[in-house]
Amino acid sequence: MRASFFNSLYLLLFVCLLTAPFAHAQTEAEDEYDKIPDEYIEEADNYFNTCRQDYITSQYLNCACMSTALLRERIDRGPTVPQTTILLEINDECFDAINSAGPVYEKCLKNSYSFKPGTDPEKYCECVANTYVEAMNLQKPTIRSTNMVQYNVYANSKCRDPGTALPPG
Repeated sequence: MRASFFNSLYLLLFVCLLTAPFAHAQTEAEDEYDKIPDEYIEEADNYFNTCRQDYITSQYLNCACMSTALLRERIDRGPTVPQTTILLEINDECFDAINSAGPVYEKCLKNSYSFKPGTDPEKYCECVANTYVEAMNLQKPTIRSTNMVQYNVYANSKCRDPGTALPPG
């Protein structure tokens, strides 16, 4: 009985010693978080919500990445740097066109009446959507309608006849 008590006590002591450094590290992280001004966190939260609600922006930027990078830069640079300056500088690091695949695919399917006879609309449109996303993520162009059209034309051309498609840009 006494040996069992000491084994339990030893195990408890071991667990406490093992987890003590992690508890201390978590406290330090919490302390660092507490030092961040509330207005910086609110700015990042507001940007995240605005980004997610914007149909175009949310298709081409990872909103969580952007808001996190905005917070990081705001902490590093302080309150005097305009938000737009920071957003323009971090845009490339958070560019991700994956959310545009669905709308590109749907738009492609709506035009399936114009496909060559025998074309599998789902297979073709999947190719268009994937090619569009890959090209956009590779080039990271400015998000504007002329670029979106140019990349859509490229994706359609590449999926229709891969040998004749010229990369956009």
